[in-house]
Amino acid sequence: MDTKETKPAFSRRRFLAGGAATSGFLLLAACGGTTSGDGSADGEMAEAEAPKEEAKQPEMEPVTLVFRDWREPGRTATTWEVWFNWADETFREANPQVEAIEYTFVPFGAEYIQKLTTESAARVTADVVHSSIIWGRDLWDNGILMDLSAHAAATSDVGPDAFMPSANPYRIADGKVFGLSFWGPDSYVMVINQDHYVDAGLDPQGADQLTWEGLAETVEKLSRKDSSGNYSRIGFTYHIPGMPEFAAWLYANGGEMHNAELTEAIFDTAEALEVAEHRQIQHVRYKDRVEGFPEGGLDTLRGGQGSGISWGTWAAYYVRDEFPEDFNFWMVPMPQGPSTDGTTSGATWINMMVVPDGTANPDLAYEFCRFTCGLEAQVQKLLMVNQVSPRLDFYNTPEWAQAVEDLPQLGVVPDVGARGKAYPFFRRYTAANAHWQVVRDAMSGESELDLRGALAETVKLINPELES
Repeated sequence: MDTKETKPAFSRRRFLAGGAATSGFLLLAACGGTTSGDGSADGEMAEAEAPKEEAKQPEMEPVTLVFRDWREPGRTATTWEVWFNWADETFREANPQVEAIEYTFVPFGAEYIQKLTTESAARVTADVVHSSIIWGRDLWDNGILMDLSAHAAATSDVGPDAFMPSANPYRIADGKVFGLSFWGPDSYVMVINQDHYVDAGLDPQGADQLTWEGLAETVEKLSRKDSSGNYSRIGFTYHIPGMPEFAAWLYANGGEMHNAELTEAIFDTAEALEVAEHRQIQHVRYKDRVEGFPEGGLDTLRGGQGSGISWGTWAAYYVRDEFPEDFNFWMVPMPQGPSTDGTTSGATWINMMVVPDGTANPDLAYEFCRFTCGLEAQVQKLLMVNQVSPRLDFYNTPEWAQAVEDLPQLGVVPDVGARGKAYPFFRRYTAANAHWQVVRDAMSGESELDLRGALAETVKLINPELES
């Protein structure tokens, strides 16, 4: 099967030198010493005894590790490629047995999963794989990933306490560790145009919209109509939400999408109905727009027709780099609903490094995972790729402090990341998400089901998917 896998030459290019030593499962045995002579109480060699030759350590076979990701080499040559070359160089200098780390690219989606599945059956796999949270648990359930529990128990620097609590459900199941947290946190937030807020006399950091009621009042103050009564500007785009965004609103209203074990959908509740009703009412209220109003939320924000949209914390660098230079913005946590206790910010997800079961180099593969998820590599990822980290100690570094000074919006990230709940149905996500259309149709008025009935029907459809 042609998987369009590529192995770019840049995996061997040297950019930066480093010497961070690794430990754990790669520590070499200590060299053998001399023995003491007979009758020598202090351990010195007996005078008549010839010195014994020190045992030689066997030479280790050189190893090439294969690393897989869905980021296409060269597309972000000044960021991701530079970081990978740094990681390649630094890890190999600390682990001379590794003569090369090959970067293999496979496109995100079904092809990525199919290749892992095929390789698993053949027992010829990549050594380290970057996994999305919507794949990791299914790969583990299907026996495709290596159990890293013993390795993790011996390396507390990447243990559960090293990462945000929101990271651990994605990489640990039934007490078994199958991944190390690498990329994120990504969390749902509202991104707002601060100039619109200042002009309307509102707090430019969104303090007026931290509840549903506050957001509704804010949107009314920000929205503008033309002479025909159609909206030319909307304070917040209340579109029909997909399942992940709905989950973020539900969590911020005190509800749940599924149980902790991901074996049962449980969103046919009063809290979920409140979310559906509120979003539907607001969607209908602001759907009459002037001709040419942008369809996408991102375009409405960029073009000034929208004062705020649902987005994610990754927007900080994107807006800085891709929006007009004079666009002033802020990121605001998801609004709290009437049934919440106020402790949850929404939904957060954190991708992981995993080791396919069947790798010929399990210990070295784990150490490369550990290295890339360690503090040094995560700080370099910030500097080279503009990416935050799931590590708690990362937010105490001078590099992070400087990043927030340079881009203050980043200061929102650790709080919403730590308080976020799980991305919905990260186990069996594809199947569950397909059934979400039932709720969307009801919210948009394209179904005979009312909202309560649509929520109940979708739960009924999803639960059989979770039984296997």
